[in-house]
Amino acid sequence: HHRSTPYDPYPSNGPAGGGRGNAKTAAIQAQIDDTVGIMRDNITKVNERGERLEDLQEKTDALAVSSQGFRQSANKVRKVRLQHHVYTALVFMLTCL
Repeated sequence: HHRSTPYDPYPSNGPAGGGRGNAKTAAIQAQIDDTVGIMRDNITKVNERGERLEDLQEKTDALAVSSQGFRQSANKVRKVRLQHHVYTALVFMLTCL
């Protein structure tokens, strides 16, 4: 026996009840579509947030390296100034004698 229409596991209740069932199905499908759209937006936002966090992490790493270099330079300057003050004090003491 050959059927011209595909098999439907959820047949309608006939012409009288079919319209109401289709409306419910359409309403549920619309809610599903809305939910899927919201979830896609959420996934996009999560991905964008992840990218921003990666950018922030890279900037943080660069700032840490820069601050370490600044600290080393500041220590060198402090040592040079201390040496200069000691040298100036020695010269002053020797000229006063």
